Amino acid sequence: MSRCLPTSGISTRRIARSSRRSSGIGFQFARSGEPTANKSTEWPAHTADQDQAQKDFMKARLDVFALVGNLGNIIS
Repeated sequence: MSRCLPTSGISTRRIARSSRRSSGIGFQFARSGEPTANKSTEWPAHTADQDQAQKDFMKARLDVFALVGNLGNIIS
């Protein structure tokens, strides 16, 4: 029994076009730092403050997991 999805009726041209478009967007982002292909969306510049906010957010989450883990050890 085959586990592959049926491919009959799928347009390979459409798949190839979508693949080229996706690759083009990825390469454009790598070259310029712009995450859109046609610059239709304005993206704010990244700042060091955003990095710190992300680190603080993750630390708070990890602190909660550590607390819950320690509570499990205390209750046992």
